[in-house]
Amino acid sequence: MSEEVIEVGEPRGRSTRRVRHSKRVAHVPPVAVGLDAGGHAAAGQPTTVTVLDVVRRHPRLVVVPALVLLAIGLALGALRKPTYSSTARGAIEIGLSAGTALSGISEATPSYADTFSRAATSDWVLNAVAQTTGIGHDAITAAVSATPVAQSGGINIVATAPSPTRATRLVNAVAASLSAYVAGQANSAAAAAALLAQYQGTEGELQRLEGERSAENSAAVQALNEKASSLRVAYREAVTGPQIHFIVLNTASSASSDRLAKLALLGILGLVAGTAAGLTACAVKASLTRRGAHAS
Repeated sequence: MSEEVIEVGEPRGRSTRRVRHSKRVAHVPPVAVGLDAGGHAAAGQPTTVTVLDVVRRHPRLVVVPALVLLAIGLALGALRKPTYSSTARGAIEIGLSAGTALSGISEATPSYADTFSRAATSDWVLNAVAQTTGIGHDAITAAVSATPVAQSGGINIVATAPSPTRATRLVNAVAASLSAYVAGQANSAAAAAALLAQYQGTEGELQRLEGERSAENSAAVQALNEKASSLRVAYREAVTGPQIHFIVLNTASSASSDRLAKLALLGILGLVAGTAAGLTACAVKASLTRRGAHAS
């Protein structure tokens, strides 16, 4: 609604009168604007220009950067030096001996596997591997891992290296070192002999103090009795306990490369990044087109 004022003068006088004349102006809708064949604003088309409209008109804005970054990702994957991994498989074996219950073997085996899988990366095992292979301790620690097989006594040992030969050599050395470690820790005759010597020494000291029969050494006698009892139990367990071994079932003879996996990963990342860049360019073009349409 607009208002127009008209001044009307009298022919013989100075007075004038104002006549207000209202003029109703109809609302004119905006001219519909879209994209022409060149991607510019064109009359007679929908006002809203979406990213999809730009993609349909200019598919190269998305296809070109996607292909370029895909090629770059594949090139980086091809130039990257692969990492090789090799696996050795073994299992905990528990032998029966006096005092070992057959019913407890199946329950105890997974527990032993879990315990000794962690021992595969212990200093005792890896120091022996370092001496055997000549590889540094820190490098071995970073390259070796061991995991127990669920609900069984199996242990999988994996080693990674820049070459397949080094990976297989390393994993086999770790498996052999772990086997020696299990045998030494669980079935050590030297440990049993040491416990026996401690027990005999404690018994001798206890007999000496009991022979003196003084009030001052009564507490010492009680402590030695407790120590002798503990040593006696530990010695019996060392002698009559189950015989535990780590048996290497499959030594490593080859190694697998991660080249294809990394190539696919870098290619997918390049494709995704290129597509995102192309869609961003389409969004910018759509925004600029809408601004130009409103301005005109």
